[in-house]
Amino acid sequence: MNELTTLLLSLAGFGALIGFVVNLLKYLGVVKDGQAKTWVTFFNLVLLVALFVTQQIGIDLSAFDGFAAVIAEIGVLIMGLLVQGVGSKAYHTAMRGVPLLGKSLSNE
Repeated sequence: MNELTTLLLSLAGFGALIGFVVNLLKYLGVVKDGQAKTWVTFFNLVLLVALFVTQQIGIDLSAFDGFAAVIAEIGVLIMGLLVQGVGSKAYHTAMRGVPLLGKSLSNE
């Protein structure tokens, strides 16, 4: 079990994927403020059980760590673009009509 815990701690790709999933769930409103640590712990426990089970049947789940890292990177980029787009639209709506900041030149 000790080597399994060491393996879990060395899987940075899965860690990044778990972080991304929890942040996505926060953005969607599934994870509330103050619950992120609980969700991360839950996903890490699921990963630990999955590592144990796959190790028992002869499958090396750690081989997918790099793939998990790539999924996390792509997910963070897409989520960043979505948040930026929503944020820009919200900013424009909030600043509409404010002198200098909310000036529209499209009708001139």
